[in-house]
Amino acid sequence: MEKSQQDNEENPPCCKTQPETESKETPSIQVLDITENEDGTASISFEVSDEFLELVKKEKNLEEVPQEVLSEYVNELLTKCAENEDGYSYEKFTDKD
Repeated sequence: MEKSQQDNEENPPCCKTQPETESKETPSIQVLDITENEDGTASISFEVSDEFLELVKKEKNLEEVPQEVLSEYVNELLTKCAENEDGYSYEKFTDKD
């Protein structure tokens, strides 16, 4: 296993915070809306941080991240978070937080 993959398993993106001594922001994703489709699937509107995009570029070895690649990556990540898989989890924030 490559070092970068090990690092991501120990400290998955958007799930853990970096020590305060580091100047970089933690890669993050914010789910803005979830809409149920007529066929029972869901459409998710989201925003990602610049650090998140850089993480995807590095992991996928890309110069730019096409929307399709980003959507697939986010879908996989959200699935892992929902299932508490590979050390991933999520925190729910509301307007009150």
